[in-house]
Amino acid sequence: MNVEQLTAGIALHDPILAQAVSRMVGYIQDKWASPYPTKEQPKAVNDYLRSVHADSDGTMNETNIAHRKIASQEITINAIRVLDHDKLDRLQDVLNHIASTAPLSTSSPKSIVPNLRLEWENFLLACQNCNSTKGDTNINADNINTYVWPDTDDTYHLIEYDAVTAMPRPAANLPQDLAEKVQRLISLVGLDKPQPKVGTVAYNKCADRRVESRFQVLDLARKYHKILLTTPEGKDRDTLIDAMIDLSKAYGHWSIWMHTFEDIPEVRTKLLDSLPGTRKDCFKEE
Repeated sequence: MNVEQLTAGIALHDPILAQAVSRMVGYIQDKWASPYPTKEQPKAVNDYLRSVHADSDGTMNETNIAHRKIASQEITINAIRVLDHDKLDRLQDVLNHIASTAPLSTSSPKSIVPNLRLEWENFLLACQNCNSTKGDTNINADNINTYVWPDTDDTYHLIEYDAVTAMPRPAANLPQDLAEKVQRLISLVGLDKPQPKVGTVAYNKCADRRVESRFQVLDLARKYHKILLTTPEGKDRDTLIDAMIDLSKAYGHWSIWMHTFEDIPEVRTKLLDSLPGTRKDCFKEE
């Protein structure tokens, strides 16, 4: 049985599920697929999850995330006839990621502008914490240009990280008006939100671990940077770089890896190649 035959059979009783299976199986089988799904795959999955009311009121709380993960298993179950064991595991990993860590944030909130709720141009890929921090802040035609945006602006060069705290801030030497736009984006999604002290009650209750995550990745990147500086050219060095690239994709925080290895061009080149769709023309002068 091939994918077309499989999805045709599923479509007879659930065309929305068939679309999700088709998109996700195609993504998993694509040898040259990007590490993360593009808009078509998550959209198909979310359409299915909504169709079975997996996320109830649409909020990304722990209960709804758990329900979304469970419901997404139906996509994996239906793919059993065309994917082997390893690919099925990979499929469910990606589905869990879509179900829990990559909600789509609406620029104009659905609570204020409900007619834009399903307009793709009103969506911006965001993690759960960025999305919930933004909340119902209304981004509209009057204020959208008072921010910078990661899908239209070169935010890599507009945002830098403090070497000690790993907190993001507007890059040095930006014109004041541009620095203010960058800061508005940082504040909008809470990238500069302080984390409670480890071990406190507030820390145990806090679901936002972005600061801690940045610290972990910064330490890891610095560790590999130090090792790489003392590793001579050759197979061992190439293997080390490839392993480090895999870690960067697994842990995220691509900008931190890029900043840490700014003095090792071969690593930055591989980091640029690691995520298809990255605008390499933003780095052509480097």
